[in-house]
Amino acid sequence: MHNCMLQDSMRKLDAEMGKSMKAEVRIHQLDITNIFSINKFCEHLKAEHGGFDVLVNNAGIRFSNQMEETLNEARLTIATNYEGTKLVSQQLFPLMRDGGR
Repeated sequence: MHNCMLQDSMRKLDAEMGKSMKAEVRIHQLDITNIFSINKFCEHLKAEHGGFDVLVNNAGIRFSNQMEETLNEARLTIATNYEGTKLVSQQLFPLMRDGGR
């Protein structure tokens, strides 16, 4: 269900940006907790675009009640919010174009 909602949102964003900014939005699935998924995304980015200019590292999760979250939920939070963003940054920085940020 989440994936369908995301795709609908991206289509709407693409339509809005296409009108106002002459921009195109592209969707690419990425699991930031999975190094194979990150590497696949890096390969795609390099092959299709030759690199990138700006990295907005905003992935993250949070469970509703942190005092009651299970150990597995806490581990998933750390794997996503810290380890995942660190892995993505480490893998993507070599693809950043000169002058990128």
